[in-house]
Amino acid sequence: GVGAVVGYCLPKVSALSPMPKPIEETIGALPSPTPKLKITYFELTAEGGRAQAARQALALGGVSFEDKRIPFAEWHTLKHTARNGQLPELCVDDTTFGQSEAILRYVGKLARLYPTDPLEALAVDEVMAHANDLEMTIAPMTAVGPLAERLSNTQADELRASLVDVVCDDLAPVVLARLEKLAATSPTGWIAGTAGPSIADLRVTAMVDFFRGIGNQVGIIKPGTVDRFSKLIAIRDKVHAQPAIAQWEAAHPVVVSSMPIIGTAAGADS
Repeated sequence: GVGAVVGYCLPKVSALSPMPKPIEETIGALPSPTPKLKITYFELTAEGGRAQAARQALALGGVSFEDKRIPFAEWHTLKHTARNGQLPELCVDDTTFGQSEAILRYVGKLARLYPTDPLEALAVDEVMAHANDLEMTIAPMTAVGPLAERLSNTQADELRASLVDVVCDDLAPVVLARLEKLAATSPTGWIAGTAGPSIADLRVTAMVDFFRGIGNQVGIIKPGTVDRFSKLIAIRDKVHAQPAIAQWEAAHPVVVSSMPIIGTAAGADS
């Protein structure tokens, strides 16, 4: 039949064969409509907040977006209007989405910081999973708020101090060492082995900044916890030194308002 003739005449291409990279990259470079984007998060920029990596990705990719910031003092009156009662949230045209990692993956694709090659994407996803594991080491701190209501002030302070010791001395260093090894063995100097920065580098940078910035400020991370992991610090410094990111951050300086201790109703996503 006609179908058989057409099929016979077409080049034989395996259904499992990936698209050749030059073609793939050419297609990816074609212009496409950019939606109207707005990121809403607390009044933080470059000290490890959950919107930091997404903002950096858009800045690095030259993607226009509205940067809306909410002071913590106003959060109690706005929480009921946020998606799932959490921040950050991303508004794409007229639709709002939550969860910081989902947001980062999406904007990473818009900014071409998430590989289209499946194997390269796997390497990026591996780093992202390790970063999630690192966040999970801080999870015990979320118990402080509810438990503190049942304890005296002294008991609550003792509990918080004990949990900080566990997080910073026992749990976090194990995962930080895994990330450090990935950074040390990367052939390109970027943590997932990509030719340039990817969302994995931005995600790790945000975690390093959290450990050195917000985590210190709210009293749940000991100073110096991450500083001995020199390869991670080097990646963090390279990310902030990217001209597009440095320019964007200079135009949007850090403003830290009064911040609650993690474990209270801060409203950041998980």
